[in-house]
Amino acid sequence: MGKRVKKLVLSIALMGALMVPGQMAFASELSNADVINDADSSTEIPKAVVSKFKENVVITYDTLEEVAESYYYTEFSGGLWWSGTLYLISTKKTSAGYMAFYSGTLFANT
Repeated sequence: MGKRVKKLVLSIALMGALMVPGQMAFASELSNADVINDADSSTEIPKAVVSKFKENVVITYDTLEEVAESYYYTEFSGGLWWSGTLYLISTKKTSAGYMAFYSGTLFANT
């Protein structure tokens, strides 16, 4: 066999090896069953990055009995929803009622 024929045979063999279907699938080829079954496999799904910051909030109540030990707080800021449980730091009597000072950490998935 000539050099040229050997190169051609080698090229065809390599192309054939590359064309053998593997375990890869495009999203359009997957069914719901494939996605559910894949979740049961050992494939690790990346977790979302969580951001946090310290928040202080003042809430006014009519009576001291209404003041709760904790306050679940949410706010939309910077294009993200932030939320978390804030804890009572102190209270202060005012002419408008009782000011409750809460502090804690808010979290958002980014």
